[in-house]
Amino acid sequence: MRAIALCAILLLGSACDEVFYVGIDPASTPGVLVIDFGRQQDLSGSAKLYGFSLEGRPRDTACWTTFWDIQVVEGSRYAEVDRLEYGSAPDNFTTVIPADELRAGYVYSGIPGYHGVGGSCYFEVTRDSLGGGTVRSLTEHEFQAIVNQGGG
Repeated sequence: MRAIALCAILLLGSACDEVFYVGIDPASTPGVLVIDFGRQQDLSGSAKLYGFSLEGRPRDTACWTTFWDIQVVEGSRYAEVDRLEYGSAPDNFTTVIPADELRAGYVYSGIPGYHGVGGSCYFEVTRDSLGGGTVRSLTEHEFQAIVNQGGG
């Protein structure tokens, strides 16, 4: 009987995790990438983060590279974050891997470490007709199609 009660408590506790959302700001460029977080699907509010890592790879290979990694400062469990600007660690975070230049022809996965549950964000950088770059947000389905076609 005690085992059943303990299981019920554990299940209820795990069902109470806060849910967080993440997305790429539509105004982002390869030079100024902004990642938005929230408690709602419209990205309002903030998320409890203990870290964030940006991984990237060329579209046609399976060789992933960490482009940026930040972690909450030692002694803290998490920090409330509503947005990150790529390469700039917010207050209460420390840079583990400094930001590398985002590259055209690469696909990227932003991997938040939540104090709760939530998803990742995906985007690619493409060349525009003027020789500059453009950031295009990807759905998880689009991201998986690119990654799986490229051997990864």
